[in-house]
Amino acid sequence: MLLSFLFDIPIFLPFLGFLILWLHSKKGWHFWGWTAFTLSMFWLVSGGLYFDLWGEGGNHFMWYSWLDKMGIVKTFPIPTPTFQNPYGFWNLFGFVLFLTYPFILIGGGKFLFWLKGILFGHIKGQTGLWGMLTNR
Repeated sequence: MLLSFLFDIPIFLPFLGFLILWLHSKKGWHFWGWTAFTLSMFWLVSGGLYFDLWGEGGNHFMWYSWLDKMGIVKTFPIPTPTFQNPYGFWNLFGFVLFLTYPFILIGGGKFLFWLKGILFGHIKGQTGLWGMLTNR
């Protein structure tokens, strides 16, 4: 049931943060501009799915996912959208998770970028652990 919580937050957001950092390091793209753009698009889509702005279904922000919306994964429906009870646990929990997106995007991206450096080297000419294991 928590597809978005299990997929989008721990996997998709850090990967997008890594992509922004990588593009910034290779092409000189403006880091904060792309971060703001990515977050605003993610919040726009997530918020729209949660508040039924993109069609019937509700609760797609945290409890389902775009995977369900596209028909890739089928889940069971929640009869009452959680946003109808603004002070309910699930609505407040979803809102707190919604606010963590910037920290997960940037922090997760930096962690993956650091991990890439450990595995493959931080600068040109370094081989990292991969080169050490493969003798390259």
